Parts: sequence; structure tokens; C-alpha cells
Amino acid sequence: MNRLNKIRAQQLDKLRAYTGDDEVVSSHELRAMYAQEKEPDFKVYTGIPTLDRVTDGSAPGELIVVTGPTKCGKTELCKTITSYICKFPSMAPPLWFTYEVPPKQFLNSFPGGKSPLFYMPRTLHAQSVDWFEERCLESWEKNSTRIVFIDHLHFLVDQFKIKNPSLEIGGIVRRIKRFAVEFGFIVFLNAHLTKVPAGERPRHHHLRDSSFVAQDSDSVWVLWRVRDNDGEIRNRAQLSMEFHRRTGKMEKLIDLHMQDGLLVETSRQDAK
Repeated sequence: MNRLNKIRAQQLDKLRAYTGDDEVVSSHELRAMYAQEKEPDFKVYTGIPTLDRVTDGSAPGELIVVTGPTKCGKTELCKTITSYICKFPSMAPPLWFTYEVPPKQFLNSFPGGKSPLFYMPRTLHAQSVDWFEERCLESWEKNSTRIVFIDHLHFLVDQFKIKNPSLEIGGIVRRIKRFAVEFGFIVFLNAHLTKVPAGERPRHHHLRDSSFVAQDSDSVWVLWRVRDNDGEIRNRAQLSMEFHRRTGKMEKLIDLHMQDGLLVETSRQDAK
């Protein structure tokens, strides 16, 4: 046996005895291991009945992308979810990164100008995922926070230095997803759409810059405004739950309208 074959034989001997964390095991062993794991210790619901039913809430480790045309109500939807979460004393209040709306304006935009109890950094640093992760962990340690809202994705990107938008933005989304999984956070991430062709309704494949935004998320919710019977766009919207990996559900349309500054589901009676 020549020297090269001896080296290969030694490597194979080591691999046969290998028992590290990434050891290759059978599907039966993995299934037995997962059977011993605890189910997620909490879920987050939105207060929108149909959406909560088809998603069965959001669980730790999940990344939910909220998107839609400009001024369609993405922030209002996340504020609606925040207000609902904050009704339950057992839930730790969420952490908000409101890059798009100035913090003072954001706080005053809740019904009655009174925001529920949640957490925000005193000042915001854009274009730094490292800083974002540190603030999440800080709020986890100080406030037990495990629910995070980011408004919006492109503030984590340096648009002047970016060379390959698809890969680099996709890399940021993937990093946020890994962070959520590692520490058990639920992350709601607002993201912009590209221009939607005339006659088409917005879909997850219209997400701006990178297809990886949808690919690395657990669910994509697309929101857009709809016209009233007289053709005017007022306070009505439609939400499409495009897909949900955990439940396997696909494309559910939900009618919404604004009420007291928040989005609520439109019943058949309300729609008449």
C-alpha cells in the first residue's frame, strides 16, 4: 500500500469511529431524538381570526416576511399584531426596530396616541446586522423578549456598497433566520416589493431584489389596498398568506379594514 492509500485508510478509520454533533445517523435515530424534544413553549397570534387559524400562530425560530406596495399598511399590520400580543400579561412585550418611521411619530401613531408596552433601542443604527443581533440579545436578557419586528429589511443593507443585491440581501435574510432558530426568536420582517405589473396582484415572487427573501422565510404575508364600490381607495385591504412551511397551507386571502388605527378582519356582514 503506498503512502497516499495509507493516509486515506487512516482517514476512513477515524470516520468510522466518529461520533460528533454532526455525525451521520439514521432517520430512525433522528426521529427518536426529536420525539424527546419539547414542543415550542409559546406561539404568537395576530388577533386576525382567519390568519391565526391557517397558520396556527407563529412559533420560536420562525421568520415571517410582511410585504406589499408602498403605503399599503405593512406597518399597521405589525402594529395590530403588537397591540394584540400586548393584551396578554403572560407574553413578554416585543422588541421593535422602526427604521422607516421616526420613533416619536411611531409611538404616537397607535390608537389614542398611546402605545402599548413594548421595547425599542434608544437610538437606531442602520446597516448593521451585528448591532441588530446584540440589541435582540440585550432585550432578551433584560426583558425576556423573544418577539421582534423589523421595519424594514433594506435599512439593514448598505445600498451604496452592495455589489450583488440578490446574494447580499439574501445573505442578510438567511442570517436573521439562523439567528431566530439559534435563540428561539420569532421575527416579523417588513420588506418592499418591486413594481408589480399592471393587472397583477402582488405576490411573494414580487419581493424586491432577492428571491432568497421568500425562500428563507417560514411564511410570506402580502398586503395591498383595495378599492371601495365607488372606485376610491380608502380603508379596505386584502391580505394573502402566501405559504406557511410548518402547516403546509398555501395562499389564503383575508379581507381587512382599518378601525381605530389598526387592521381588523372584515366579516361578511361588514363587507355588505
